[in-house]
Amino acid sequence: MNDKHESLITALSVTINKDEIGPWLQRPNSAFNCLKPLEVIERGEHDRIW
Repeated sequence: MNDKHESLITALSVTINKDEIGPWLQRPNSAFNCLKPLEVIERGEHDRIW
């Protein structure tokens, strides 16, 4: 995991229970046009998550 991903996970843990981050990353999300947050990250668009 690179620094950008670690920073994102740290930021997510402030608003999402740490145990729920993994499942959240795997669920389609309407905020990302029904893409999974992980798919957004894989596309190099992690700034959309912020």
